[in-house]
Amino acid sequence: MFGLFFVWCCIATSAFPIWQYAQWLSQILEIESELSVKEQANGKIWLMWFCIGLTSIFVVTYAVLGALFSRLMGFSKQQYVGIFFKNRYPNWWYK
Repeated sequence: MFGLFFVWCCIATSAFPIWQYAQWLSQILEIESELSVKEQANGKIWLMWFCIGLTSIFVVTYAVLGALFSRLMGFSKQQYVGIFFKNRYPNWWYK
């Protein structure tokens, strides 16, 4: 249950930076907000870079929030990697 809650917290935390990135990318590639992205000349390029940025921002948010949580809980670096990247949760989380 913690893992699901944590992922939703990461999604909520990364929503604003992703929105800002999309706005910035739209300005650079001259994407108009009134038209569909697929109908515009740079639409496919925008979509590709948006997907890359979306993934990158979420991964960084997940890693930073995981590191903060681990620091607050007093976990070591090995425990941090085990919990957030290898799904090896402490036994007391299962009780």
